[in-house]
Amino acid sequence: MESAGARWREDKAFALRAVAANGQAIHHLSPKLAEDREVVLAAVSQNGRALDAMSEELRDDEEVVLAAIRQTGDAFRAASDRLQGDKDFVLLAVRCGHADAVVDFLSPEQLDDKDIILAAASQCGYVLMSASERLCEDRDVVLAAVSENGTFLENAPEHFAEDKEVVLAALAAAPDERCFDVVAESLRDDWEVALLGIQKGLLCQVSERLQRDKGFVLEAVARAPRIVSELEEDFLDDKDVMLQAISSQASSVEMATERLRDDEDIARAAVSQDGLLVQHLARLREDAPIALAAVSQEGSAYEHLGESLRDDDAVVLAVISQGARKALTWATERLQNDRGFILRAVGRGTGMLELLNATFRDDKEVVLLAVARDGRSLQHASERLRDDQEVVKAAVSHDGLAFTFASMRLRDNRELAEKAACGDPRALSSASKRLQEDPQLALKAAAVSAVTSWTTIDWRVALM
Repeated sequence: MESAGARWREDKAFALRAVAANGQAIHHLSPKLAEDREVVLAAVSQNGRALDAMSEELRDDEEVVLAAIRQTGDAFRAASDRLQGDKDFVLLAVRCGHADAVVDFLSPEQLDDKDIILAAASQCGYVLMSASERLCEDRDVVLAAVSENGTFLENAPEHFAEDKEVVLAALAAAPDERCFDVVAESLRDDWEVALLGIQKGLLCQVSERLQRDKGFVLEAVARAPRIVSELEEDFLDDKDVMLQAISSQASSVEMATERLRDDEDIARAAVSQDGLLVQHLARLREDAPIALAAVSQEGSAYEHLGESLRDDDAVVLAVISQGARKALTWATERLQNDRGFILRAVGRGTGMLELLNATFRDDKEVVLLAVARDGRSLQHASERLRDDQEVVKAAVSHDGLAFTFASMRLRDNRELAEKAACGDPRALSSASKRLQEDPQLALKAAAVSAVTSWTTIDWRVALM
């Protein structure tokens, strides 16, 4: 900007663009533009510190100064003495979003003005550390400060840690457990205060009486399930408590006693939310109903089931239905060779054909069922069935590109080529040379297909 010619320093449009990028650029404009209200407002809105070197008249302009303070609170120091001493203006300034910075430049008298400090504390609890000693003892001011940030309860006089309303406001606005550290012992035994406190604090911070109270613990784990790790052994073995904890956070089952992890209600509550938690069960990893609940929620949970369930067709089929097709290889050899089971499995999953043995990949009924769900599974069918017109037709009906895996003989079949190309014109690239050069076939495919760009067919040939 310093190197800009005289003409540019007088160009308002250029000036507005310049100060929008860097407010300090205003100090390199012509005196006329540097005093232009629109340019000035744009400059301080981008960088409030641009106010520092402005004229006394602009630093006494309420709108200009407030715009600067909205950008950075310490712009308040550049305001005129008149504005800094004007209570109404100061109230507007502390409400601009940078009250902590503004307060740093207030006079002792202003730091003892309840209206100003109350307005500032409502914006930033940090203000409590700058207020006068008298106002630090003012309940309204303290309440406003801790309601904005509960951490500042530790900066308030000690007796406020015994004030239930102030403490509740602080705990509600506390970012972590530090606020609970300063709460008076008497209030740590208060049910309402303790329940609010443990949501960000620790169970050990409440009174010993409440830590042993089952009613309180039930409510506590519902609100803050993470405290399960702090519970005494008796509660970790209490079905009511652990069911409540698990309903709030399924992984709480990991903390339950071995006896409870063998309880069907406990197990079902956990795995219905997260099937992988079945790995933390003991005896029930072999239980079919629990296993079904687990794999229905998360197919990959089958990896943690007991060996006996590898021969349970209902469990294996449930896993496959969840998309974990590789569970077929986990199943027992008996199931993998059971034709009735294989038909049901192929009917529920996709991409199953490549996992089957050679006998089933040459079984027309099995292959027809597979390619109807996943046309490209044709590539895993036996050579005999890839030369079967009915099978190939079923495959390309699902996915035109399955035509790639048909036998050479069938890739010269006009009916199949047309059906495949209507699903995806790119399928013609797999057809015989004779069919690729058939202009009527290419045009028909283009007419019925939603695909508008061919990457493997020469349009000059197709449109001859």
